[in-house]
Amino acid sequence: MAFFIMKKWRIATLSGICIWAQSFIVCMYYM
Repeated sequence: MAFFIMKKWRIATLSGICIWAQSFIVCMYYM
């Protein structure tokens, strides 16, 4: 159970980093 939660949390963190990186690139592009 804990392993499953960690796996989901890790996937959510990775996708969150991807979203943050994309928004950062967009901000840099428009500056």
